[in-house]
Amino acid sequence: MSTLRRLTVVLAVAAVVGGQAGPTLATDSVTVDAQVSIIAPCLTVSTPSIDFGATLFSRPNVPWGASRSISYRDCSGSGEYIFGRATNASETGGGSGSWQLTGSNLDCSDLGPNKFGLRVQSTTTFQETALLLVDQQLEHIGADALGTINQALLRTPCTGSDGSGSTMSFQIIFTASF
Repeated sequence: MSTLRRLTVVLAVAAVVGGQAGPTLATDSVTVDAQVSIIAPCLTVSTPSIDFGATLFSRPNVPWGASRSISYRDCSGSGEYIFGRATNASETGGGSGSWQLTGSNLDCSDLGPNKFGLRVQSTTTFQETALLLVDQQLEHIGADALGTINQALLRTPCTGSDGSGSTMSFQIIFTASF
């Protein structure tokens, strides 16, 4: 046999033997079950309703209104951003009176009739925020902490507004978010 032929045979045999002699990898698999629980925003409020009582309409240079205590606490165990908003007011009992919520703190001569204001306040940090029809960020509170907001302030609409002798109803809405 020629040298070239012998070399070819040796290389061919080596290739066959080498392909079979390589390491064999064993396989095994293990499954790990995993889960996560997502914390839900949670907020408790000190009272389910506020009665501001009977008061007068505001007059030029003589604003009227009332304040009442209100507070909230984080119950998520994680801390949350707190937002607040309110609704327009309507006459209770089916009457047609309505007031528009305004964030303005202007005098009656500037506001006109049927406009009222709501604010929330912290008497410890002196923070005061007007509530509007859309959420306003009030503060961030820590895990299981009490918020600093502790008062709701009402400014009545000006003399000549709807609702004289009636009860007007509206809502204050607090929202918690991460």
